[in-house]
Amino acid sequence: MGAVAVAAPLVFGATLASPTARASDDAAVVRVIGLGATGLFHGLDALWAAPLLAVPIGSAELRAALASTLAAGVLAALAFLLARRALAVVAPRTPVLAAALCAVAAALATLLFPARVEAVAVGGATLGGALALAPLALAVLGASPAAVAVVLGLAATYDVPVLLVAAASSGVALALGGNVRPRAGVAAAPWALVGLAAPAWELWRTRAAPGVSLDGASAFAGWLGEGAGGASAVALVRSELGPIALVLAAVGAFALLRGRTSRPLGAGLLAAALAGVAMSSAGAPAGPDRFGGGLLAAFAAVAVLAACGMAAVVDAVSRAKVPFARASAAMVVLLEMALPVRVADDASLACRKLPLAAAERWDALAWGPLPFGAVLLLPSSRLVLRARASIASGALRGDVAVVSTRQASDRATARELSREPRLAPLLRDLALYGAPEEYSLSQLAAARPVLLAFDPRWDKRFARHMVPGGLFDRYFVEPRGANDRAHALVPIDALDLQAILADRSLSRCTAELLRARSLAAAAAGEREYTVAAVAELYRVAPRDAVGAELEARIAVAHGGVDVRDLAERSTP
Repeated sequence: MGAVAVAAPLVFGATLASPTARASDDAAVVRVIGLGATGLFHGLDALWAAPLLAVPIGSAELRAALASTLAAGVLAALAFLLARRALAVVAPRTPVLAAALCAVAAALATLLFPARVEAVAVGGATLGGALALAPLALAVLGASPAAVAVVLGLAATYDVPVLLVAAASSGVALALGGNVRPRAGVAAAPWALVGLAAPAWELWRTRAAPGVSLDGASAFAGWLGEGAGGASAVALVRSELGPIALVLAAVGAFALLRGRTSRPLGAGLLAAALAGVAMSSAGAPAGPDRFGGGLLAAFAAVAVLAACGMAAVVDAVSRAKVPFARASAAMVVLLEMALPVRVADDASLACRKLPLAAAERWDALAWGPLPFGAVLLLPSSRLVLRARASIASGALRGDVAVVSTRQASDRATARELSREPRLAPLLRDLALYGAPEEYSLSQLAAARPVLLAFDPRWDKRFARHMVPGGLFDRYFVEPRGANDRAHALVPIDALDLQAILADRSLSRCTAELLRARSLAAAAAGEREYTVAAVAELYRVAPRDAVGAELEARIAVAHGGVDVRDLAERSTP
């Protein structure tokens, strides 16, 4: 039964794992696969995925996503072990029922929608959930203080919410259990330094591989978890578990807390649940794109408590002095066993919906029109991360050179320079002046197709050399006319737009590119083209500040122009 419970998330995760990058996981893809580092936290994701990445089968992204699925199996195993320990007190006379409810707890811990989303994502938070719950499991199972300290050290370098959940749950359990002497705890504290292996691995890989440089601004990025800030954690718990499961969890917590031997475990599970929800309410990821490891640990703790509540309900029904009491208890068990099946079915349908299709559509829209041998100039780290994640998934062809205009001295740009020496004048200008000169940009455009997103720091004359090509603008050596730009501007298809708007990260990337196009149109001084570009921007970001400013300037210079009405009419 335990093996089935642990294998369930692995099977479901393998069926849902896809070689297509989820747009909201760009930073995780870049970090885990080794294209760069995005901070000191979450380095353990890369270390955990390293053995799978060393196997040359399938795409690198698929193997990295399967590492998250394996971490979901570890989380399921921890939930199973905690449930078995708890049910040994709540249901000691019915071992078959206890085994079945342990499987229910493990399934609920890893098959709810948040855990399923993270189990198929590169650098998913399932590893963080396992780290948050492991110290409690080690504490109640009687492991050495050194083992608990090692896991707490790893949790400390994963992210702050995971550390707080792990420390709160294990600390409460150890304090109530009274099994660890203070002197032994102090002696075991140095073992927590093992956790420094994860950021050390990340720093080494940063020096060995090209990518985003680790600087003071980004070193502490992700300390609350990747994708921080989202939906209400309390509303998420209520919608995912439902009132019945929460009532059962409350019954299970009462059953554990009233017993002397089970009180440390019950208090630890309750502390994990409350701490995980509290951290998510304070800003840790709680959807819709990403979910934090602390929140996943909270769901697992509630699942264990709910299993205990189920056992208490079954025991109460079987003891009732009414006809067919034992038969009624058996029917209750069947209903409880059906709960994880329904949860898995709902989560499977939800995970198969829009996000993966959105990334595929965006990649086709952005990278598909790029000509062979193109040079792509990107002005922001968000777009660079998206490009590198697409390289990892194979959506962006290897003949395209990706150059960051804001980080012209990073390792990835040096690698592109070694492949294409004609980038040297452009990179020299970017390093000296922060913007290219017309000669260096035209020299490169004469040799290779150059596509870019207009940077407002650049010379306005560049705008007259640019013609829309997909989401980017192509730079030509000779200036182009207003008709060339107007005819090349093709609105985003309605289905593509719907998919993009459903993903927050994709919509931000698209709005950034369309905003750059609107600024280029304004720099070129072409009213009709600017109106059309701003209208397209409004379809993605109706409240964009740059679009509103451009609209106001057009109204002052040329009279009133209802750009928003044009945007609404162009959106079916």
